[in-house]
Amino acid sequence: MERESKPRTTAAWRVRRYQEADRESLLRLSASHYGERDQARPEYLDWLASGGPAEPTMITVAEKVDSGEIVGFAFYIPLEVSFDGTCERCHLGCNLLVHPRYRGQGIYAAFNELFRKEGIESLFSYGFPKPAAMIPHRMMGKFPVSRIPLLVRPLDMPRLTAERIGNPLMRAALNLGWPIAGSTLWRSQSGGSDRDGINVLAKSEFDEKFDHFWAKHQQKYAIAIQRDRSFLNWRFSAPAFRSYEILAANAGDEMIGYAVIRCAEISGTETGLVMDLLVEPGRQGDQAGLRLITEATRRFKDSGMAMAACLMLDHTQEYRILRRAGYIDAPERFSPQRFHLSTTSLSTRAPTEFLAQHDNWFITLANHDAV
Repeated sequence: MERESKPRTTAAWRVRRYQEADRESLLRLSASHYGERDQARPEYLDWLASGGPAEPTMITVAEKVDSGEIVGFAFYIPLEVSFDGTCERCHLGCNLLVHPRYRGQGIYAAFNELFRKEGIESLFSYGFPKPAAMIPHRMMGKFPVSRIPLLVRPLDMPRLTAERIGNPLMRAALNLGWPIAGSTLWRSQSGGSDRDGINVLAKSEFDEKFDHFWAKHQQKYAIAIQRDRSFLNWRFSAPAFRSYEILAANAGDEMIGYAVIRCAEISGTETGLVMDLLVEPGRQGDQAGLRLITEATRRFKDSGMAMAACLMLDHTQEYRILRRAGYIDAPERFSPQRFHLSTTSLSTRAPTEFLAQHDNWFITLANHDAV
């Protein structure tokens, strides 16, 4: 780890660990920035604060010295990770917010100093900085790993163009060209037939089959946040303010892949989100993945979504499955934002050179906190 330093303090603010008495002040700051979005809801903050499946969350806050009012905060959630063949601890850094009047004063750097000073055992931390934050991240020793492709599949092109395209001529051209693109560029390949012995079922919970599936395939990628029942229940079942659906692909009694999906309004567009997708390696996994995505897309259409989307790195088997299912890298106009993965080594056992190789990682929206 880098040399420890004291948390930064100025005449106007200081940083420290969160206390329960900070809750209302923290909620006010969230509401002033996020408005009606999930991130402003007390349930959302309580869920993050409750801790991941590993141990309690560390929350850092910046307070005004004169009044104690919270002017910034950041969450560091401990997670288990399959790392180069071993099970280790890492942290997701997320839900960072600093009041506009206090930005550019070094508060985020002070949060990171405090996190390191606490001496919490962790191989690395990771997060999803906005593009504008990439340079400050580099200055704090956070290494950008990759831009993560957002894959999309239009489901209702007239609605999408009405929402996203202001130029009427361009809107008309896209709508006229959609039937051709839908049968070529966005044409989905078949996931096989009932004779291949694979069936996809909706499940009401993450049962022991998910533990068995993860134990069997946890080393498929060199760096993958655990996906056993403890993580999946925390990520998808614990947040009562959101609704997710679970799809499992089975061959006989054995689970060979799964997907978790959600319908939500993203930047004003009704969007079906493939939150997580993981299949066993090989041809049977390919077929299972196509079946899962076909079923997910059907459910999105039935729910009236205008677009489907999924976050997936381009070296993965799951990325290739999504492309075969008619998903493409999101054009700029149909992407609500760009997703970047960055990481910081906190141990000599996690060299920066290894963390920086994007081909080592498996990342989906399940590893993001905000959706």
